[in-house]
Amino acid sequence: MIIGSLILIFVHSVLTIPFLNAWWLAAAVVIILGIGFSLVPAAMWPSVPKIIPEKQLGQLMPLYSGFKISDCG
Repeated sequence: MIIGSLILIFVHSVLTIPFLNAWWLAAAVVIILGIGFSLVPAAMWPSVPKIIPEKQLGQLMPLYSGFKISDCG
């Protein structure tokens, strides 16, 4: 999750530099952005059962799944 977060920070920083305006650079950065966006939820999903108490986990997982499927987070 830390690597994905650092990738997101790096990509957004590169996208704000005005003189880096080549189309191939923008395409490469957007591909890297997609990798970063996939790393963060991939690391977050397995950590949910470790954080939430077991008696509340049956209520949380359907809500969390619905939240992720609806593309809100």
